[in-house]
Amino acid sequence: MKSIQARFLAKVRMGASCWIWIGAKNPAGYGQLRIKSAMGGFRISLAHRLSYELYVGPIPTGLVVMHSCDTPSCVNPAHLSVGTQADNLRDAGTKGRMSRGRKSHCPNGHA
Repeated sequence: MKSIQARFLAKVRMGASCWIWIGAKNPAGYGQLRIKSAMGGFRISLAHRLSYELYVGPIPTGLVVMHSCDTPSCVNPAHLSVGTQADNLRDAGTKGRMSRGRKSHCPNGHA
């Protein structure tokens, strides 16, 4: 049976910058890989989180894995870092990636 790392790399197209996940993706464009759980069943792992764990180390409890390149299908560990969900939202807002950012006024004229 292939190792998790071998299965992972078989679904990655390595470019000069981003490593693009070419396997299954969720509706938001994040890569997914089915891996065996410690209990003997299976779980779906997000590819960018798995990349971080394989190449950087464990993800600290309560933190999320963030992309510096803003490409959901990128799994290049050099483009990944950990932070709080607040950090991730702040980063998205700063880069104009929030579809529902802070509103300056009510479109219906309410205060």
